Amino acid sequence: MSYREYQLKLSENQKKKLARAYKNKTGVKVRLTAKSLHLQGNVTLNLTNQQTNKLVKARRVSKGVEIKFSKTQVTKNGGFLSAFLNLGKMFLPFLAKKFYQL
Repeated sequence: MSYREYQLKLSENQKKKLARAYKNKTGVKVRLTAKSLHLQGNVTLNLTNQQTNKLVKARRVSKGVEIKFSKTQVTKNGGFLSAFLNLGKMFLPFLAKKFYQL
């Protein structure tokens, strides 16, 4: 499956939700408001073409949208790493613990 980089404006709670999904290796839904779609993105995520098209359409008609990230997309998509690194205190201890166990 191919992915595109997309800048999104995520709240701290949305970032935490993505981090929990990554930690628990589960899928997750993130709801974005129409206002947040028009703001400068603070996180770069790799999205599928279908997800990108859904965001573009929602932005065009000024409506909110819910994006579903599959378990596979959360755990194996390297683009999420940049989003998690923005979490600082929450993600880095988890990452350090994982590398320490190796």
